[in-house]
Amino acid sequence: MNRHWNKKGFTLIEMVVVLAVLGLVLAGLTTVVGFAAGFFKDEDSSIMRQENVRYVTVNFEKDLRTSDQSVTKVNGCVYIDTIAYCLVDNKVLRNDIVIASYIESFDVTIDGSGSYLDLVVASTPDGRDQTVSAETRLYLRKGD
Repeated sequence: MNRHWNKKGFTLIEMVVVLAVLGLVLAGLTTVVGFAAGFFKDEDSSIMRQENVRYVTVNFEKDLRTSDQSVTKVNGCVYIDTIAYCLVDNKVLRNDIVIASYIESFDVTIDGSGSYLDLVVASTPDGRDQTVSAETRLYLRKGD
């Protein structure tokens, strides 16, 4: 007796192989998408930290340039005339209003002769443990 089997369809072995290959492809895609999403999240965090450091630096310099350039440091705060810059809990406050977050260091060093000051602003580390910093020397007017 000669039986003819219907050769349409797939065997169980073929289905298992196809499912295994699909599983590997999907696992690879998931890894790539997860890596890309993490990379973009880290980049956004880094850009935000750069913007915060730049914002503090630019505003401090603007306030200094439009003042009579009287700069003092008291209790960890820097005063430009009546404007106070303070670093509190990784935030820079300008007259008690938060102007930037994720700031680890805000340091102003006034030259002994009073001719310039050095400003150093550094961010907290991001997800890749990288920080952003800005250093600038601001020369003061010696009378008008």
